[in-house]
Amino acid sequence: MTSPQLKIYTDFLESEEVKLVLMTKKSPLVQCTVLKKICDHPRRMSNRACQQVGLIDQDQTMDEATGNECAANKISDVPVEVLMNESGKLRVFAHLVDVIKDEKMLIFSQSIKILDMLEKVLVEKDIRLLRMDGRDKAFQRDEKVQRFQKSSRVRAFLLTTGVGSVGLTLTAATRVIVFDPDWNPGKDDQAVDRAYRIGQTKPVVVFRLITCETIEEKIYRRQIFK
Repeated sequence: MTSPQLKIYTDFLESEEVKLVLMTKKSPLVQCTVLKKICDHPRRMSNRACQQVGLIDQDQTMDEATGNECAANKISDVPVEVLMNESGKLRVFAHLVDVIKDEKMLIFSQSIKILDMLEKVLVEKDIRLLRMDGRDKAFQRDEKVQRFQKSSRVRAFLLTTGVGSVGLTLTAATRVIVFDPDWNPGKDDQAVDRAYRIGQTKPVVVFRLITCETIEEKIYRRQIFK
């Protein structure tokens, strides 16, 4: 984690909200989800939460509806350098893309908001990309798949894990990046298998980004044991 990210994560672990859950029989699912969001990028939290931890100007006024919105909805004006300073995983992703160089890649995340950030990083690096999520119609999906398969200029394909786990063949890619692990290992495996299908003639290398010493390590351990 970056320093700002680690402070946000630690402060939340020490909050009264988490202590209350640990001392009662309430489900910790909400708190686990918040921790998972912080691991990906703190701006996946609400505007009000981001304001409290200093990611948004303290003097900015917001009504209840705006305060409850995801802060990642308004990252268009946030510089890439600022976004990367707030997330260690985003830094690693930016470096990994440089290392992969000329290989075609599939990039999966469960969150559309995270895909927005990854797209911003790729555009900054002048990498031509395609993107697919649950908002795409069937004919649009087929068109994008064909374009990725045939075009040598398109290097990256951003997909949500849910969309990528359903019936797509993307054997033009030889590198797969799973940005965030799912509680259900089958979903991640099915997404990875988009590249590793009949017709693939090259070795496929898979990168899973796991934030050290966090809830993500626990999720990944459970994936392995499942």
